[in-house]
Amino acid sequence: MAMSRRSAWFWFWGTALVGLIADLGSKSAVFAWLGFPSEQVAVVIPGWLQFVTRLNNGGIWSIGAEYGLQMNSLLIGFCSVASVLILIWAYFGIRPRERVFPLVLGAIMAGAMGNLHDRIFFEGVRDFIEFHYFDIWYYPTFNLADSFLVCGAAYLVISSLLWGDRTMTSAAISSHASL
Repeated sequence: MAMSRRSAWFWFWGTALVGLIADLGSKSAVFAWLGFPSEQVAVVIPGWLQFVTRLNNGGIWSIGAEYGLQMNSLLIGFCSVASVLILIWAYFGIRPRERVFPLVLGAIMAGAMGNLHDRIFFEGVRDFIEFHYFDIWYYPTFNLADSFLVCGAAYLVISSLLWGDRTMTSAAISSHASL
């Protein structure tokens, strides 16, 4: 591997490792603080943000949670395959001197691995972040891994719509940043 390709791989693995540590560490800390799972609530920003521990056996937004461990087992398989595909995509897709694409794929890998860890060891994903608007509206509870997955995937979609080929992404960002 050329030195510049090693640098790109450093960004990928560094992001994946830091993201995984942040995800698992935050879940462990909040679940130790509030209980596993618990109805105890820690208000962070009154009327907007709170921590409450939940175990999600389903997929995103708890889709399929009513199927319990069967859904969790299916999602273990899906997360495993997705993680392998991300590694293959990273291996063949990361080019020398790239920074943005390895960071994005590293974040997605961190999210996939964080939730896979939970599904294997806790039989569901540990969620704790809850955004809401007073008692009128609640967004489904989530965690850092979910954020890494959603933000990484959103970046890939938006950048492909704006710049087409993702190889232009880093160059396009730097040229637009100087405007």
